[in-house]
Amino acid sequence: TKLSSQDVKFIAVSSFIAEEMKDKIGELGFDLFMSKPVTKDKFKTILMPILHKEEKIEKDGKKSISGINVLVAEDNAVNLKLMQIYLEMFNCIVDTAQNGKEALEKVKTNKYDIILMDIMMPVMDGFKATQEIRKNINKDIPIIAITAAVMQEDREDCIQCGMNDYIPKPINKEQLEECLLKWAGKF
Repeated sequence: TKLSSQDVKFIAVSSFIAEEMKDKIGELGFDLFMSKPVTKDKFKTILMPILHKEEKIEKDGKKSISGINVLVAEDNAVNLKLMQIYLEMFNCIVDTAQNGKEALEKVKTNKYDIILMDIMMPVMDGFKATQEIRKNINKDIPIIAITAAVMQEDREDCIQCGMNDYIPKPINKEQLEECLLKWAGKF
């Protein structure tokens, strides 16, 4: 098959890049940024969505989440592992962050289709991280709150701060899949 210029992706790879330059990567003609040292996980996170992008619609017309790139921001190791297992069962590409600040940094340098964001984390909570992502990085990416807070006002707080949806803990596999199907490819 013949490649078009739209098929070619340019990735800036550097051991050092100033924060203000990360925001200008697109202006400089690059699609993505990868910091050195390049590890297997970084390589997978950056390149897998490009190399193995699957159609979001399967042959029978049913929506699919296979191949979508998901960032999970969660500080609880058990919850994080459970979500990783579920997401890998759905054939999603998974990246993780231990807190909101780490999630913010990853969103600056990587492309994700959906973010699953715990609201109560150390360093920076999910509310603040979501507001920063919306204000400074990506106003459209679907951000799904994951939280043990189940009151209606908790859900409203999540939506008010810029999250698109809400999944209560403990995470239920079917509920997670349904939410991902709802938001995959929305923006």
